[in-house]
Amino acid sequence: MMENRDSIIEFPCDFPIKVIGRSSTKLSELVLSIIRQHISDFLAESMCSKKSGKGKYTSVTITVRVSNKNILDAIYKDLSSKPEIIMVL
Repeated sequence: MMENRDSIIEFPCDFPIKVIGRSSTKLSELVLSIIRQHISDFLAESMCSKKSGKGKYTSVTITVRVSNKNILDAIYKDLSSKPEIIMVL
């Protein structure tokens, strides 16, 4: 018999997140401050940013080590709540 689970993700895990915003904002600094609210020892060196072809948008990719679904959900909620952030994948 299969167990009923809330998530198909097994925790703890390394989870990649991509954040997209306008290039005119300090997106990397904003993402870093939000992530550190949830994962205090997150290293900025593990972030990677890239501008779009025409330079209008920037994407920031991070991989976070999360121990449970609640932390991951809170990170997504906080990132998505910022008007500077267009999309969180």
